[in-house]
Amino acid sequence: MTRDALTAQAVAGRGWQLFDAGAWNGDAKYSFDKQAMEKARLLIRRINGGRVELGGSTAAATPTYVTHGVKPIADKRAKLRARFCEQISTAHRRHRGIRTVIALHLTVGAPRIGVPRLKRA
Repeated sequence: MTRDALTAQAVAGRGWQLFDAGAWNGDAKYSFDKQAMEKARLLIRRINGGRVELGGSTAAATPTYVTHGVKPIADKRAKLRARFCEQISTAHRRHRGIRTVIALHLTVGAPRIGVPRLKRA
């Protein structure tokens, strides 16, 4: 059995194929040329340098994180925007004629992850 040489293009192509099939990339944050090729080139350098050994199972790994109920960030942003606008409307109705200052406190777990930027109406 002959094996083809392991190239960055082949590794990136297969990696991108797996990523594209199982991950949400609706915001086009990740691209083949940028992330897939850069990671593949680094992996090939590590393999050729003897720092990585190929072997083991090629079976899909079992996720170690919660996958049920996970929604794309766009859905969460839309829900947050709607809830925020609803709260602002309620505050304006409740305090008619009184100038109010709206303060917002968000707890998101990690800084700048999943926090949408709300546009002013």
